[in-house]
Amino acid sequence: MSTFVPCARTVHLEAVGNLLGQACETAFHWVTNEVISEEFLSDACDVLDLWLRGTLESHVSSHLAFTKVIATDLSSQNGPSYIKTLEANSGGVTEATGLPSNVALAVKHNTLKRGRSYRGRNYLMGIPIAAQVNGDADTITVAYVSDYLLDYGILVTDLNAFDSDGYLCVASKFHNGNPRTLGEITPVVSFSINDQLDSQRRRLRGRGA
Repeated sequence: MSTFVPCARTVHLEAVGNLLGQACETAFHWVTNEVISEEFLSDACDVLDLWLRGTLESHVSSHLAFTKVIATDLSSQNGPSYIKTLEANSGGVTEATGLPSNVALAVKHNTLKRGRSYRGRNYLMGIPIAAQVNGDADTITVAYVSDYLLDYGILVTDLNAFDSDGYLCVASKFHNGNPRTLGEITPVVSFSINDQLDSQRRRLRGRGA
């Protein structure tokens, strides 16, 4: 049984989708000074939904379909949560074939501190084959890396327009393998992307979600 570690004033934002029959998800952590009510979480889901469909979709394969977004209050184990089911066809619009479901691009969330507890990442799936460098299947083009970094910057702008005092963060819940009493929160100051692709065997279709 996993240990719940509370993170003060923190909302877990999650995008859930389906890629070639495989469940997939990516998440962000947002710190707010607002009251984390169901209404606040619903509005946060709207921001993430609009970003997925209005910004990110143009740079991911149409094989990726987003199915729902979830916002959860991490302040306490009984904090509220809100689930927004997305419209059909809420996914990528790039008509190029997507890379296999076990392939993703890691986006690093940088902070001003060093150490394992102060760096975060999430994963971009649905990468179009067109994003690969010609003759080098393991590398993403400079143009696509730039597009993805711009997309992430737009998400921060959108969230700040919704909650001007809030900020994206890295939430560290464990230290040396042990759960913290209270999660340690560190603001994200930038994003970076390693243009080298990697894969996980467990993400292959039929091996697990």
